[in-house]
Parts: sequence; structure tokens; C-alpha cells
Amino acid sequence: MVNPEHEHWRRGIEAASIYVREHGDLKVPFTYRVPGGQDQAVGGEGWPASLAGFPLGQWIADARRF
Repeated sequence: MVNPEHEHWRRGIEAASIYVREHGDLKVPFTYRVPGGQDQAVGGEGWPASLAGFPLGQWIADARRF
């Protein structure tokens, strides 16, 4: 059985881990989305295509609230 809430959580953890590796902290702006969406190139930034456009800033804010 697929549980979308668990999948969303796993994607958030993965995105947060990559963000920390690249930026050294989790001070993610609320509007930050993972690069690689329709108007952005993934390039060599280390973001997997599966996370493209993930709303990391909102996810971090929600995680802190809970």
C-alpha cells in the first residue's frame, strides 16, 4: 500500500539532507523550492530529478511547527 504522507516525509528528509550539505545549515527560506523544475536546470547542483520543485521551505516550516 502506498502512503503519500510517508513518501512526502521521505522526500523532505532527502531534500533537507542535500540542502545542509550544500549550504551548511537548515535556514531555508519559506518560498524555497528544490531546483530543477520546468524553468530551472538541475545541472551539477546535486539535486536528483525526483525532488525537482519540492517545496522544501514550506516542508521545513511545517516540520518545525509539528
